[in-house]
Amino acid sequence: MAGQNNESLSRQRLLRFLIYGRDDGRYFVNKRRVNVVRDFSQHSRIIDRMISERKGMEVIGLIKEVSMLGQAPKQGPLLYALAVCARCNDESTKKAALRCLTDICRTPTHLFQFIKFTSIQREGSKGWGRAQRKAVSEWYNQAAFQNNPKKLLRLGTKYKKRHGYTHRDLIRLAHVKPKTNHIKFVIQYIVKGMCSSADSDDSDGMIKDAEQFINGVEQAKECKGNDIDDLISLIRRYNLTREHIPTNLLNNKNVWRALMYEMPMHALIRNLGRISKHALLRPDSPEEQHILDNLLDDVKLRCAKIHPLTILTAWNTYKLGGSIRNASPMEWEVNQRVADTLETAFYKSFSSCVATDKRILLAIDGSEEMMKPVVDLQQVSARSAAVAVALLMSKVERRREFVLVSDSVSPVDVLPTDNLETASFKFSTSECACLSDEASNPMDWAMTHSKQYDAIVFFTSCATNINLNEAITQYRSRLGLPSTRLVVVAMTSNNNPITDPNDLHMLNVVGFDTNAMKVITEFIRI
Repeated sequence: MAGQNNESLSRQRLLRFLIYGRDDGRYFVNKRRVNVVRDFSQHSRIIDRMISERKGMEVIGLIKEVSMLGQAPKQGPLLYALAVCARCNDESTKKAALRCLTDICRTPTHLFQFIKFTSIQREGSKGWGRAQRKAVSEWYNQAAFQNNPKKLLRLGTKYKKRHGYTHRDLIRLAHVKPKTNHIKFVIQYIVKGMCSSADSDDSDGMIKDAEQFINGVEQAKECKGNDIDDLISLIRRYNLTREHIPTNLLNNKNVWRALMYEMPMHALIRNLGRISKHALLRPDSPEEQHILDNLLDDVKLRCAKIHPLTILTAWNTYKLGGSIRNASPMEWEVNQRVADTLETAFYKSFSSCVATDKRILLAIDGSEEMMKPVVDLQQVSARSAAVAVALLMSKVERRREFVLVSDSVSPVDVLPTDNLETASFKFSTSECACLSDEASNPMDWAMTHSKQYDAIVFFTSCATNINLNEAITQYRSRLGLPSTRLVVVAMTSNNNPITDPNDLHMLNVVGFDTNAMKVITEFIRI
């Protein structure tokens, strides 16, 4: 039994690192790390321990599982863990890690970051080693590129350099040998520059098509201020993205007009302010209609997995007509139809969220501190973001309850038919005062009323005077629920730990954004 418990603890600690980037049960939404590798190294010692216990294959399996299921909000911890395994002394673990490189590194950015991590792991040794060279060579020769060389070209020209490496660096260091004429043509372009399809076997016409794309990319590079019409033609013909456009031409409104029609949903929503800044969303214009059609398209919202909090942030930012988040503030004229449609899209996007099917209590801090903005959600107050989560849960989860925590605890009846305004009104302190209980925290309230929950989520500001560790321990003991999970979200940011880092059923989220919501959901679901 003890051996099984230790095995479970090792797995849980590894999961913590893979998903949060730490093994102490704390997730920082936007921590400015001075040394990412040092932090990862400090919190990933469980990997070395498991490999030394001959559990390397279990580590690889968990890395692949978390990656393929999309449980981690950021790829960094996964790639670091994979790099540790790829450079370890256990031969079977090393080979297994490199065999799944293509599955884990789905973009060039991932591949570059993995190589960066392996370079740190191999300090003191020379070269990559045959196995790593083969794995990187296989990445460039994967079937998806053999059947569509333009896909590799598009990735190679969009993500030219990341983490100190270029595609040319990797191709040379890995001694990549192309397996098909299609790959050979692309590799020649990446390494040597312009090349001709005349010397290639192109019976299916794919190489010719790839050559035309290359010509389009190269012509776009050379465009000047008086070549805007030519550049727009190239954008439309070859579906070029902003990464292909000379930086000095990205301030041109007609360039943005051409780019916006090819933008994926996330980019389109993220750039609404910039598009409006260029006065492209005039009432009844084709551009306005394009935005409205996309925001109201249920299928596109669902396929792009647009989270409601993403749209809430965009909605709050856009309707203010300006942004101060970046070094260069922007202002724009608000198109009211677009602003109203963002609100509609906010509710439509709920359909893309998947229920955990757990019994959940969501508690919201009723203090004035919650009126401050969330550090990582532009123009959204902590209270509004927390209420939005409550509204989301009311529509997605079957078994959920809500309380407001101020001097006492008050139940709040949020219904699936509510909207953000009515839900916010229900959480107002004055409305809940008449329903208040004498309990001082969510766990006391749940114990008093014998409420059984699989998870208790407490949205607070930057700190709390409540002894949550003691409260959840008493709750678990009193109701016989040893595995009830506690999530404490410090929404206005605070580096002080609130939960017990040794309790695997506790999670402390510092800051808040859509990634944090994903972390919370997966923590409850697991």
